[in-house]
Amino acid sequence: MVVAALVLPEFKINIFLQETAKKKGLYFSSINPLGWVKYDEASFKEALEDWGYYGPMDKCPKWFNGFKHFATK
Repeated sequence: MVVAALVLPEFKINIFLQETAKKKGLYFSSINPLGWVKYDEASFKEALEDWGYYGPMDKCPKWFNGFKHFATK
């Protein structure tokens, strides 16, 4: 997963990072960094659940609710 900050104030996506992630078979997401200035555990967990979990089941965090939960080989 590649997470990049949007270029403010235009909210432009970093196309180079997006294309590089795609070529490498990785997921890409752009976020507004201003929305993450203050730590809010619930918001961080919600974002991680939206992105899904793709690792080994035994490494999945206990708090993860399983939304889009995929096990790897």
